[in-house]
Amino acid sequence: ERFVSEYLPAQGKGELTIALGRKQITAINIPKGTNSLTLEKVTESTVAEGIVYEERLYRDPDGLPVRAYIITVAKGAASFVTSTPSNTTETGKVSNMKNQITAAENAGKKVIAGVNADFFDMGGTNVTRGLCIKDGVVMTGAADRPWLGITTDGEVVMGLSTEYENYKGKLQQAVGGSHIMLRSDNTSNIAVGTEFADTRHPRTAVGTKPDGSVVIMVVDGRQSTISNGASLAALADIFSSMGCSDAINLDGGGSSTFVLKNSKGEFVVENSPSAGALRAVANGFLVVEN
Repeated sequence: ERFVSEYLPAQGKGELTIALGRKQITAINIPKGTNSLTLEKVTESTVAEGIVYEERLYRDPDGLPVRAYIITVAKGAASFVTSTPSNTTETGKVSNMKNQITAAENAGKKVIAGVNADFFDMGGTNVTRGLCIKDGVVMTGAADRPWLGITTDGEVVMGLSTEYENYKGKLQQAVGGSHIMLRSDNTSNIAVGTEFADTRHPRTAVGTKPDGSVVIMVVDGRQSTISNGASLAALADIFSSMGCSDAINLDGGGSSTFVLKNSKGEFVVENSPSAGALRAVANGFLVVEN
């Protein structure tokens, strides 16, 4: 679908001869219906210098709405921290994102926005599935999962579980994820052919641009009249269209939560959680004032 939109002339019918010059084409087989979101409307506002919040309305191939809530932070405009229940490094605890933000504020952080982060053992130990580092303290290891981290120098990085060894002792904050969808401006892992990837679920994800900007996104789903969700292919395409070279998928579904501080200083849940209420989660990823 992307190949057709970029390379086939609109008026073309039947067999075509396409002059591609010296361009290298990479193709993947994407199941019908997993991609093809059409952007319909963008509403944006400036949160602070170098920080922009936007809401995007897409239409999927069935004409159903897909809504994305996005905050883009220019390099150096803010910092990023891992949030936990009660702002401690104790594992096995859960709390919703508004409560986690309140705990961070009570600990002296000036929070701008926050989203849920890693998958966790729901109804069991409540421990995160992947890497969790808070303020330099390693709460859980990377296991076999990719991760998103902030180095002691403030650099935003992401990597596979096998690459964590290269960053041991160098990360101040980190959360785990499921798939690195974009890497070095190429599609990396969108798990084509799996239910988790191909079904349009609610999603939470983070991308980075070559200029150091960070893009944090929640896409609502499982509410056909509000938002029909996104496949990993569609999610990767959104990040790519926004200029991101790298992107990682975090926990989604009923956990997906986007909280933003409004002009009155109140923390507002901008998205529509699919469970109808905020889910208690094990950790989050916060944008905070420097």
